[in-house]
Amino acid sequence: SWFATPKWTLSGSYYRGYTKAQSFNSDMLNTSDLVSSSFALDANYQADKTTDYGLRLSSPLRVEKGTLSVDFPCGRDNFSDEVYRQTYQAGMKPERREYRLMAYFNKDLSDNISLRSEVGVRFNPEHENAANDYRALFGLSWNFN
Repeated sequence: SWFATPKWTLSGSYYRGYTKAQSFNSDMLNTSDLVSSSFALDANYQADKTTDYGLRLSSPLRVEKGTLSVDFPCGRDNFSDEVYRQTYQAGMKPERREYRLMAYFNKDLSDNISLRSEVGVRFNPEHENAANDYRALFGLSWNFN
C-alpha cells in the first residue's frame, strides 16, 4: 500500500501459488504440478472518518501452468478379464483471463453498523469469450462486540 495523500491510498497485491500433484491424483484422474496466480489493484479515497470510496481492478485465481490426465476404460478383451484403458491429457490454462472492475462505497453508520455497496463488470466471465457480466452488491453489516 502507498498513501499518495492523507486521503488517497493506492494498493496492489499479486499472488502466485504452487500446488503439488499428489493432492489431486486418483486412479482415473491425475494432475501435474500446478502454478496459479491472481492480482488486485485498488484506489481508495477516504472522504471522512466514516466514509470511503474506491475503484478496484482484479483478476481472480486461475491456473497458469498444469495438465490434467483422464484415464478411462474404452473396451474389454472378450477372452480374459483385461480392460483396455486410454488416457487423454489436456492443458489446464484457460485461453482468456477474467478481469473485474468494481467501484465501491463504504459508510460506517455507527460503531457496529456499516453500509457497503459495490457495482462493477466482469470481462470474460469464467474465462469464456462471452458477454460481460454486470453485478451490483448492496449490504448492511452489523458487528457484534
